[in-house]
Amino acid sequence: MNPTWTGSELEIATRLVEPSLLVVDDDVAGRLAGAGTIRTKVVTFDELAAAAEVASPVTEPVAVDEDDPFVIMYTSGTTGTPKGATLSHRNAIQFSFAAAATSAVHSILHDVPRSDRTPTVIAASPLFHMSGLLGQLTNAAVWGTTLVVAPPGRWDAGVHLELSERHDVTAWSIVPTQLWRLIDHPDLASFDLSALEMIGGGGATFSPDLLRRTAELLPGVALALRVGYGMTETAGSVTLLQPPVPEGRLDSVGMPVAGSEVRILGADGQEVPDGEIGEISVRTAQVFIGYWGDAAATAAVLDEGRWYRTGDFGRLDDGYLTLESRLRDMIIRGGENVYPIEIENRLVEHPDIDDAAVVGLDHPTLGQEVRAVIVVRDGAALTAEDVRTWAAATLARHKVPAVVDQVEALPRTETGKVLKQLLTDPP
Repeated sequence: MNPTWTGSELEIATRLVEPSLLVVDDDVAGRLAGAGTIRTKVVTFDELAAAAEVASPVTEPVAVDEDDPFVIMYTSGTTGTPKGATLSHRNAIQFSFAAAATSAVHSILHDVPRSDRTPTVIAASPLFHMSGLLGQLTNAAVWGTTLVVAPPGRWDAGVHLELSERHDVTAWSIVPTQLWRLIDHPDLASFDLSALEMIGGGGATFSPDLLRRTAELLPGVALALRVGYGMTETAGSVTLLQPPVPEGRLDSVGMPVAGSEVRILGADGQEVPDGEIGEISVRTAQVFIGYWGDAAATAAVLDEGRWYRTGDFGRLDDGYLTLESRLRDMIIRGGENVYPIEIENRLVEHPDIDDAAVVGLDHPTLGQEVRAVIVVRDGAALTAEDVRTWAAATLARHKVPAVVDQVEALPRTETGKVLKQLLTDPP
């Protein structure tokens, strides 16, 4: 689970999967205690370590099939209601196999010299993200990678650069917001990054401008800028963009990785020709088992042929996939998925807020920022800080609106649907 969740968010996630044990740090334990209604046994890491010292070792092997559940990752989708995306051992293994095969073929085709350095990566992504769990932790076992763990606390570009120099880091695995902050760091040129051979990542779209600027400032990795497209339900990337990129394809998310298929579906569910926009559907051994305990939600996105309907919209051109929108309303802030309905539901609970809509605003480094547009009840007076304080009481920090605007009424269709496209620019 995301350790930055509030007590109520932790409580909802716990009820969803009904675990037999929660192992947490002291801070999370305090928030769980404050939630008050969690019946699951909770122990801290220190308590677990103490118990392990006197526990009897398990000697009987446990049979594990490759299609057995490996991990449950939380994803909210467009409804804002948490779902447990259940991934199998096959999903996790295929992620690493696909990355290895794709990299090997690319190296042969483009005569990329083989490095004699020990792969070394800074573990900059949390384990409740695919990039952290599979892209870093399990992938390290496949590649024999050294993982450098940053000190506790919020991610810091200066610390990342210092660790890169000190440990001869060969690759960065990051989200666009982190890369912006690294290349914009005032002391970037003073660090010895000669060991850096590759930059990869996902979580949000890497703009062409970001890729161009990175190649200019870090020419040593210009031919090894690899960004992917995928989601929790596909156990990470199903497409990958890597140099050399053909003219006009820098705004795409690349081509399918080894073992992945991508097709574009029209409104009738049929595949559309190249160049036409439709819903992105993928099939790969990385596609998840389903949503934990939710057969209806699983059936809505996963057909009998194991094709997963992503809910994202894009087009295919000569094998390159270009995104047109991601889940329509979803906001991607610093690589974190933010679902407006969850925030809207919280805002309208305020006694002085009559109506609310949440949209994403473009941000130069975060990708997007959260903007709330509210209608205040007659006679009430609210400041932006009042609204943020209310939201922060039950929502994680990255979900709290950075911008709060008040309007007399939200624009709606005749059927009552909010016209969010009219709210994307502040007044």
